[in-house]
Amino acid sequence: MTTTQEDLNTTTTTPRHRRSWRTQGSIGNPLPTAFKPVDDTVQAVKRLREALLPLKEAADHAYAAAKAEDVLPSERAQLELAAADAAELVKRAEAEIADAMQAVADTAREHRHDIDAHADALRDKARKKSAAALQKLEQAERERREAESIAAWLTEVSTGQPVTFRQATDTTGAHVAAISDAITGPARQRDDYARVMEWLDANQGRLLPPLAAASMFPQLMLPSEVAQMLGVEVTTVQAAHAAWRRKHGQR
Repeated sequence: MTTTQEDLNTTTTTPRHRRSWRTQGSIGNPLPTAFKPVDDTVQAVKRLREALLPLKEAADHAYAAAKAEDVLPSERAQLELAAADAAELVKRAEAEIADAMQAVADTAREHRHDIDAHADALRDKARKKSAAALQKLEQAERERREAESIAAWLTEVSTGQPVTFRQATDTTGAHVAAISDAITGPARQRDDYARVMEWLDANQGRLLPPLAAASMFPQLMLPSEVAQMLGVEVTTVQAAHAAWRRKHGQR
């Protein structure tokens, strides 16, 4: 069977016609998670990816040989058949990779509860480590500002003129605050969300439904009222309320 260029282009990897093996559901290249069932399936994907590379190179060479201008007509059909066979091997390898990536997702779903606990532990450990490092950074910055203040004052007063001592300006405060928020923000949002869900459970969801007029349900509370009462963001209340309604089969 003679293979057309269009057929070969779907699987070979020449620069002009390269098609990635990655599908819409690709797992990318995750770092080790320390959760063995998932890590084992990810390693299987990586092994298959490595095995795919020489197959693609062979398909490239076969395609180039089949399309070379100096090939005799009597040889071209055989070369095109070889190119098609090589392309088919690539296609099968890509299918195996797709199956292996789905196996990663299936394994993760099977261990979902354990993964949730593992993920929380990873976050907590990393945030504690970051918080400790941030404290050291803040202390070092305070010491640096003090040293800058002292050095500047000594330099000026050494001219023989009385000079007012001034503290150096804090130029890193905003950056430190941003880092601090990145460390504590997700945990705080999770706690706020849980607090709203607890309130909804305790009060049978006594929150105004979306797109409903407050005048129609005077016995219900506005999201802004609940947010102010609980000390959380309005968006957190809205997100938790939507999840609570889904949980209880409400629209």
